[in-house]
Amino acid sequence: MKFRSHILTIVLTASPAQGALVVVSGYVYATSAESQPQSTNFVGGALSDVGNIKLTDGVLGTGNWQDGKHVGFRNLGGDSGNPQPRVTFDLGVLHTVSTVDIWTESSFNARNESASISSSVDGVTFSSPVTVDPIIWTDGFANTFLERGSIDVSTLPDGRFYRIDIFDSAEWVMINEIQFDGTAVPEPSAAILLGLGALVLGRRRRA
Repeated sequence: MKFRSHILTIVLTASPAQGALVVVSGYVYATSAESQPQSTNFVGGALSDVGNIKLTDGVLGTGNWQDGKHVGFRNLGGDSGNPQPRVTFDLGVLHTVSTVDIWTESSFNARNESASISSSVDGVTFSSPVTVDPIIWTDGFANTFLERGSIDVSTLPDGRFYRIDIFDSAEWVMINEIQFDGTAVPEPSAAILLGLGALVLGRRRRA
């Protein structure tokens, strides 16, 4: 009896990763006064962020900074040098992020704002940040009252958590939306299972 072995070789190739808008699981503000959304100075608490949803709800402002879609942060008693604000975003799983887009209300934009962005796997230890000073704002998107700063963070290590510090020497800064463009990183266990599956399918023996 003769045995012949037929081995089917499967070559797996990966196409270049294409970034997409990441769905954020949630975010939290730092406890400093400059990081707290303002809720008492305006009718209806227009600049508050009840439930921490405004920055990632996908809804851009209408051009009126009191339209309930912006979150307002204030340097209380003068510029303290603290981030205004510091926000930490949870992407749910490990991601490779290429760009972070920050949308702001242009009427509060002095074009001297800066930002530092860092990544973390566990939400405790963060990488050295990517710093942009000043943020380059570009208008003409949803309307002339909104501007977007698109920040390249492709040099940051992959992370599940991304911490954004925004600095503004003026009294107020308005943040409408923060968006992440990137791709989820496959879990090692999934990659191992894929390899084992290819091996099993690729080898057959018959008499």
